[in-house]
Order: sequence, then C-alpha cells, then structure tokens
Amino acid sequence: MMPEQQVEAWRERDQWRFLALAFAGEVGELLNLIKKDWRGDGDWRDGPVFEELADVRIYLELLATALGYDLDAACVEIIRTKLAHRWPVEYEAAIRALPVEPA
Repeated sequence: MMPEQQVEAWRERDQWRFLALAFAGEVGELLNLIKKDWRGDGDWRDGPVFEELADVRIYLELLATALGYDLDAACVEIIRTKLAHRWPVEYEAAIRALPVEPA
C-alpha cells in the first residue's frame, strides 16, 4: 500500500477515534484548570479556561462531523423531546404560539 493510501485508510478507519481521544484530552485540560481553582491554586476565570472551552467545543463538533451527525439538529431534537416529556402542557402551548411550525 502506498503512503497516500495508508493515510486515506487511516482517515476513514481511525479519524473518529483520534478525535474522541483529542476531545477527552481537552476536557481533561479544562477539568484540571477547574480542579486547580477548587484547590486554590488558580482562578478558573482566567483566559486559559476560555481557550479550553473553545477547544472542547471544536473537538466535539469535529467528532460529531466525523461520525456523520449534525450536532445542532441532535441537540434541538433532544431538547424538544425532553421538554415535551417533562412539561407536556407548557410545551404544546409554546409550540402553538410559534409563528412557524418548528422543523
């Protein structure tokens, strides 16, 4: 197998695994900053937390895309399902009040 073919085979087979591990690593870095604040060793409100939150979101989006999911659509669907289950009367009233039927 040529090197180019090996790289493409890796992308197809293992990209999501790499992204999942990278996502977990970024979450770990974020949690480490929060732990340091909890211990009194740092302030989680500093700039690094903002950067780690962004890194977590980036890798989450990349992972969802690699797995073939539209993360925004999935979040909307899950939120609607949970709202309808927990507060059915209020949910139905809110849906009827919308100017356009939700997608």
